[in-house]
This record gives sequence, C-alpha cells and structure tokens, in this order.
Amino acid sequence: MRTNDSGGAAGWGAGLMLMSVACVIGGCGVVSSDRLVTRSTGTNTALMPTVRAVVYRATDRSTADIYLTDLPANAPEADWTTLEGTLVHLHVFIRPRAGRTPIADSACSFTLRQFVLAGGQVGVYGGGGFFLPKEAIGSEEMRVEFNGATLRLNAATAGFQDLLGPSTMDASWTATRDDAAAAGWARLAGRLMEEAARGGGASVGPAAGSDAGGGGR
Repeated sequence: MRTNDSGGAAGWGAGLMLMSVACVIGGCGVVSSDRLVTRSTGTNTALMPTVRAVVYRATDRSTADIYLTDLPANAPEADWTTLEGTLVHLHVFIRPRAGRTPIADSACSFTLRQFVLAGGQVGVYGGGGFFLPKEAIGSEEMRVEFNGATLRLNAATAGFQDLLGPSTMDASWTATRDDAAAAGWARLAGRLMEEAARGGGASVGPAAGSDAGGGGR
C-alpha cells in the first residue's frame, strides 16, 4: 500500500492499493481503459483495486445489481474477517431513455455501496451516481461506465480506519450476466452490511509493546 502521506497509513493491509491521486491523474501506468478508482475529495489519496470479477443480475428491464470486486471467487463462503480487498455493489433502478430521462449533474440512476475489508474490519461507503447503459439490461454483457459518483462512510466495524473520507468513484468495465455469481456476492454484501451496522469485526488485541495488564477503558 502506498500513500502520499510521509507518515504512512497503517490502517489498511497490502491487499488494498491506496496511492496518491497525483499518480492516478498523472498517468503512472496504473489506470487503463478498464478501471475502478475511488478518490478522496479531502486528501491526496485514491483506492484502486485490481478487479477480478464484474458480474450482474437483472430483476427486470429497468433494474439490475452489478458487483465489482478484487476478492477471490470463494470469498462469499469464506470467513469475512480473513479477507482483504473491496466489493462494490451498484443497484441500477432505472434505464434512462433519450429525450425522456433527465440527464444532469444531479441525476441519479444507481445507488452505490463500496465495502472495504482490511485487518478483520469492514467499512461501508455509500452514495450514488448516473449510469447510462449502452446495452439493454438483461443482455449477456453490459458496459458499466460512470464518473464522479459520490460516496462517504456510512457504517463500519469498531476497528475500521476511514482513510478516504468523502470520495468520488469512476468506473469502466464490462459486466457479465451471471445470476449465480451475483447472488453469492449479494450474500457477502448482506453479511458485511450486518457486521458494519452492529459494529462487529475481528477482535483487536493490544498493540505490540503495550501493557496487556493495564487498565481497560
């Protein structure tokens, strides 16, 4: 993990690529036409996972759930506290139509959740944005492209460190329709949301060198 903060950022593990926004914008060989970038609006940092899977399922012609993740394929069945990475869930609730759907900076056609897992903890960033599909919802493949979706931390387990704060997200990927795989990621998202909402997470022991016998809080 890299940041532009000379003091370092110990909160997230090596499985998450956190780096300087200057590097992202400057073209340091990381960003390609396929990308998923969450940029902090308050600090010079960005989260750029190496995406492994982009799948979706369609409820009807106007509704879809899209999942982008760098987690391993067996993550939905694994102990979530052992996972390091991110899971993004887009809930598309309208298919815009030319001349009939308003297109403006304030327009919103999907809600967004980004689950960040590190060190046995999870943070849930939520928000929304505008997504104009090029293919019909329900197609075998659907291109996911948007810029400037807004999100902020909505819930987290007790030990999670928010290294992004209020952020924006850009994405450009092709999602494959796979109802079974999408259902698995949906189950994991549900579990993570429950844990974050109740402030769970893995137990965190005393820091190295601390007095384990000291008084509690």
